[in-house]
Amino acid sequence: MCHMSFGRKQEVLQVRQPIRSSTVKRLIVVLAILLALSLAALCAVRYYGRQAGRAAEAPGNGIQTAAQPAGAPVPTAARTGKVTIRLYDRSPEYNREFSVTNMFPGDAETQNDCVQVDHKGDVTVHFRAEVRPGYEKLAEVLKLRVSVGGSVVYDGLMAEMPAAVDTPLPAGSDTLDYQLTAYLDTSVGNPYMYQQLVADFYWWVADSEELAPPTGDTMQPLLWGAAVLVSGAALTVLLRRRREVSHD
Repeated sequence: MCHMSFGRKQEVLQVRQPIRSSTVKRLIVVLAILLALSLAALCAVRYYGRQAGRAAEAPGNGIQTAAQPAGAPVPTAARTGKVTIRLYDRSPEYNREFSVTNMFPGDAETQNDCVQVDHKGDVTVHFRAEVRPGYEKLAEVLKLRVSVGGSVVYDGLMAEMPAAVDTPLPAGSDTLDYQLTAYLDTSVGNPYMYQQLVADFYWWVADSEELAPPTGDTMQPLLWGAAVLVSGAALTVLLRRRREVSHD
């Protein structure tokens, strides 16, 4: 390769040093291992990210939710250092796995959850049970009673639940005790037998209370995705370079 400059003749010659085949092989092995680890980590992050939302599932007219670890952040639209919302294990019966199978008309199941909010001023905690697409049939008859501190704030069909059930939390208070009861009326008929329902339970504090999107959690998939792309690109270059060396 030759670089020319006007005014005087000058040649700059660059000689490429051949890359040893053994070195290329070692680099390919290392990058292949890194690529495999990055893919495995990315799959793990995506899987556990989907499990973060508290899901209720009802096989055969049943309901089941995944248990939350103590102190786990609640799936929420926003949180910052000023206001943080999480599930709190007040006692062993709180935040446990919510599971019912073979529900019959008249059956009910209750789950207790304690939500802890770190805040300074008055805030409003919002709750919603959101039915996932494809599970709307049982939501037509499955009811949910939501009680906070002994007061019923919602009692009705899952399909008719409002966008948010609001509960004020004044300054000086940091916990709210939720009692969630899923039940079927005795009048539910045969068309709803063997139906399933999956719903996500959400608690959050409104954006209007000067909250920002959560930080940290959403960056992990992006970082692992970048690692996969970099490892894959480097591996491709090395494989191509190895073929060039072989041809030479």
